[in-house]
Amino acid sequence: MKNSSFKRILSLALAMIMALAVISCTPSTPPSENPAGESTPSPEGSTPSETDVPSAPNESVPEIPDVNEDLKIAEGGASQFKLVRGELAAAYEKTITSSLASFFKNDCGVTLQVSDDWVNEALGYTESEYEILVGKTNREESILVYNNLRSDDYAVTVVGKKIVIAAYTEAKLSEAVTYFTEKLQKTDGGATLLAKDAIVKKGIYGVSSINVNGVELSNYKIIYQTATRAEIKEAATLLATELQASYSYVLSVATDASEETPYEIVIGGTNRGNSQELNDRINSYDYSITVSGSRIFIIPGANQKVPGEAVKAFLEAIGDILSGGKAQLTSSSLNVVHTETYLTKDIILNGTPISEYIIVYKNNDPVTGKLAQRLRDEIDKTCGRRLTVTSDSQSYRDSKEILVGTSTRTDASGPASALNAKVSAIGSGEYLLYKEGDFFFVGGSDYVGTMGAINKLIAAITDVKNAESHSVEFNVNSPKAVNQTSYKVITYNDGDNSTTKINQVSTIITDYDPDIVGMQEVQQIHANTYKLKLKGYDVVYYDHDSYLYGAPILYKTDRFELLEKGTQWLSSTPDKKFTKFAESDYIRSYVYAILKDKATGEELVVVNTHVDYIDAANRKQIAVLLECTERFRGRPIIYTGDFNMRSTSNGYQQMYKSGLRDCGSYLGYNIGDYIDFCFVDMAYVVATDFKYINDHEYSSTASDHCPVYSEIVLAS
Repeated sequence: MKNSSFKRILSLALAMIMALAVISCTPSTPPSENPAGESTPSPEGSTPSETDVPSAPNESVPEIPDVNEDLKIAEGGASQFKLVRGELAAAYEKTITSSLASFFKNDCGVTLQVSDDWVNEALGYTESEYEILVGKTNREESILVYNNLRSDDYAVTVVGKKIVIAAYTEAKLSEAVTYFTEKLQKTDGGATLLAKDAIVKKGIYGVSSINVNGVELSNYKIIYQTATRAEIKEAATLLATELQASYSYVLSVATDASEETPYEIVIGGTNRGNSQELNDRINSYDYSITVSGSRIFIIPGANQKVPGEAVKAFLEAIGDILSGGKAQLTSSSLNVVHTETYLTKDIILNGTPISEYIIVYKNNDPVTGKLAQRLRDEIDKTCGRRLTVTSDSQSYRDSKEILVGTSTRTDASGPASALNAKVSAIGSGEYLLYKEGDFFFVGGSDYVGTMGAINKLIAAITDVKNAESHSVEFNVNSPKAVNQTSYKVITYNDGDNSTTKINQVSTIITDYDPDIVGMQEVQQIHANTYKLKLKGYDVVYYDHDSYLYGAPILYKTDRFELLEKGTQWLSSTPDKKFTKFAESDYIRSYVYAILKDKATGEELVVVNTHVDYIDAANRKQIAVLLECTERFRGRPIIYTGDFNMRSTSNGYQQMYKSGLRDCGSYLGYNIGDYIDFCFVDMAYVVATDFKYINDHEYSSTASDHCPVYSEIVLAS
């Protein structure tokens, strides 16, 4: 019988696996009320050198041995061999193993047992002396072969008394098994693998070799700390992905709880060498990349963007070292140190170095959580020290704490109980800003007071006068009123534009007297009419689509100066006029205006939009909206609009996860049936009032939408 039977069995089995694979889906994850990510305090930065990390012995790496003798697999219808696949084998590996068993039975007349690689001698699961290892298994012979393969290689070889059939991809493993069955010397009830047919088939690569002090990169694995921050894990995954995509090296990714080997790329602080010490000494925006012994150390600072930047720098360094398709990574050829310039080397807060503090906010309070995160980020940028941010649900630690607002830390029985009497005396819109023992309290009894206190502390921290050491002193230990600037905002889809409706809409707006109005479904001619009817307002208008509908912003000219305006389309090409996603029923856009308060000099960013009602389009448009407006972050920003989404929708959760809250939910209203919203950035804006205007005499006749009214406060 010819080998065509194996190919037919394998093809049918793989086709079934591929058909089943498309059924899978990924469940969505609800947003967390903990917006402040964990990080590790970073003391004084340093420049790592080769002596910082003990050199691992540069042992020779075992290579796949030569095969000098033919190997008899079966004779007389009997065999000592088992077919072994990984316990966690991919579906295609299981399919290929089963197909190979069918081949032996049909083409060779011998039955081979198929088993997983699981070993538990107490339960009777033992490793066999004679095995055919298919795909990745836990056997030393399998590991040895895979350590010598790249992504487009495959191996059909013998190590000891085991046959290893190995490749990293489904296509290559199928190719390896096909080669094996074609080369196998078959008799009735027998099968032999000739020594000359044991091979390692190399792929064709633009880069022939990358090695670390002579050890091929294929022997390495990527290591990060168990339970580390998310961006370190993402950087490790990015490195593995890019090494395979760019250089065809397939490296496993594991935590430092895995078995230690000499050949590792270590990312961040781990239990390997003294990487944790190096990690603790480096500043937030800095990173270093060094070779020490047979290990590579990538040590990124604590800022969340830095691990990815460090990995990209490592990949670029490999590209720079490459010559003639080869790269030799050594302590002299690979030594990258990136040092950011900070305003000051240290901040001293009321006599205590800022690095000795952690920042604590009230558990399940997204507003104080965002304020704590914002304070951390400003400290981070100013001196390179990224403090740990945690909620008061964590037990008191043996470290100094910056307390953001009231929490269980400031109740009468808490560890900061000395603060209790003063904190309980704080009135609405008032704050304290002072040190009590090991605690530095910054905040008030409400969000207005706490935001005002945070703004004052940040202003003092960032107003650096000394590049070596910046001292900040506060002793506001009696309640003090913050400066408040209030704005009234309406979002309104007028929906008709007839003369009668425009008159009714104008009456509602006039009655509520907002400082800012975001409107939807308005044509240029009607925007001009609103400007005439609503005395004292100017209009920022751009055509929304080819039907000349738009989403204008109206603002009071006696209160604001327009600094900048613009529009973008909610599509894959935001700069291209009248473009949309394929999923969108209509062309959608957003309009923005940067307004300067003439009295206070404060700047406010207003973004007005009208988003699609189709969920798939809505999600994509919200993603573009948030990505394009990211450049406005770092100052007060509000989003008005007809968002065509409920509070349970994917698009709403995207807004939520980005640190925005609609004013209704911010203040505890039931907004389940609304689709028109005013969202604010909790780190800069406090919502103080909200109303769904359904009780005006024109609420039901002016438009098929009721306007949404909000009041917001900027505190300083």
